[in-house]
Amino acid sequence: MNLNDLPLFFLDLQTTGATPRTARILEIAWGAPYDQPDESYLVPSPNGDPLSPGIRRITGVNEEEMAQAPAEAVTLSRFKNYLTTSGRTYGVIHFAKFETPFLREWLSCADTEFPFKTICTFEIARRLLPDLPSRGIRGLAGYFGVPASNELKRAAAQIQATRVIWQGLLPLLQERGIQSLEELQNFLESPVPKKTKHVYQLPAEKRLTLPDSPGIYKMLGRDGTILYVGKATSLKDRVNSYFRGRKGRDPKKLEMLTQVWDLETVSCDTPLEAALLETDEIKRLDPPYNISLKSRDRKLYFYDRTLVEFSNQETDRHRIGPFTSEESLRMVLRIARAPRENAEIRFSENPFYDPIELELVQKGFDRFLELQSLSPDQLRSPRSVLALGLHCLRNLPPEDENIDSKDETDETEIEVTPETIAEKFLRHLASNAETYLRARSLAKYLNSEWEIPFQGKTKRIRFQNGVRTAEDQLTSDETSSREMSWRGLGVSDYDRMIVLRSGIEQLTD
Repeated sequence: MNLNDLPLFFLDLQTTGATPRTARILEIAWGAPYDQPDESYLVPSPNGDPLSPGIRRITGVNEEEMAQAPAEAVTLSRFKNYLTTSGRTYGVIHFAKFETPFLREWLSCADTEFPFKTICTFEIARRLLPDLPSRGIRGLAGYFGVPASNELKRAAAQIQATRVIWQGLLPLLQERGIQSLEELQNFLESPVPKKTKHVYQLPAEKRLTLPDSPGIYKMLGRDGTILYVGKATSLKDRVNSYFRGRKGRDPKKLEMLTQVWDLETVSCDTPLEAALLETDEIKRLDPPYNISLKSRDRKLYFYDRTLVEFSNQETDRHRIGPFTSEESLRMVLRIARAPRENAEIRFSENPFYDPIELELVQKGFDRFLELQSLSPDQLRSPRSVLALGLHCLRNLPPEDENIDSKDETDETEIEVTPETIAEKFLRHLASNAETYLRARSLAKYLNSEWEIPFQGKTKRIRFQNGVRTAEDQLTSDETSSREMSWRGLGVSDYDRMIVLRSGIEQLTD
């Protein structure tokens, strides 16, 4: 039977783990090759167990969606009915080796034999395109022209990607003279070719002729979608570093490079200007492979003078900030809000991220107060705890210099004692104080003027209300006289000031 005439359907699963022995199907989607709507369903836990934070983060599924999902038996019945009525007997799956055991286990629970044969696009791609940097579904779909998207976490988007991959592989198979199902089966029984070197779609001359100057670069997909924005002190060195070597490469980076067909660059006079342009362009373009510096749902937080109330905008009452999280002063607020018993501070929950028994936390905190010669009465408010944090920061002892000299093969766990917990309190409070000082320092950059070294000369850059201005739009006197206020400003302005502050500190160092 000719491959173009096969009774195909496309299928994808999202699961809660790697094996059906310890995990289950979370989501299933299926659909025909053309012109018919796909079906996609979440599969609730038979025990009603909630999703773990890790699964929610990886898949994008939330509990509200799960609550609206049909019962597992209903979805299973719909799937069986589709296979019976559609007459489609070949399921095209990307990386079928993973999905098949889950499907067999799922169908066996309903006393149903595995009712179709599978065709794995991953195994085909391994043999047809052995030198691609990545053959994962996201990388391969991007190679064939599907814009990369965070939606590819979901089953419905993945069967659409698998459909595009199949359509992209068909002409490559035909070029090899593989046109029938029997010829495809014989091809899949052949050995997987050994990789020689990664083959990239971006022409080498395009990256090798880049200027040796600061700037930003944009990695583009086959359809022109911007996949990634980065900054560089030297565009030539930075961009070409992506394409050197094979061993130990970041899989996510290889997945992106599989999809890169073109490149755009913008030269800047100085690395600082490149960094400032990068943060603005990431927010404007929202490239799928950038993680940091995106706006998304980020907010700023401003506290009142007592550090009790906060607002997402600076107001007359809320002027301490900006912070990017309610957790920015985590330890300060945990200590200040801890309940008191007979004038003693008593923790009802662990203030640290790592698990520590509450009794040990309490002993460690008592030891911390003892080492600081403090009584609980001196920590009556968040402001007093913050003052303690500033003291800790000024007197912070250096990290143990002997730690790095220990045998790297020594896997002995460090014993958790009241003394080690006391040091954790000290360092966490010092970290909170450092965050507070950084937030205070940012205001002076909002309306400022700087002279930056540039090709043996200096270049002047100015900022007004957190935004860079043209040289002829603001005088030095106006710059220095502007009120240092965050009113009306947001995450974009905050990130820009963080980049400016970091760049200025590097230059002054």
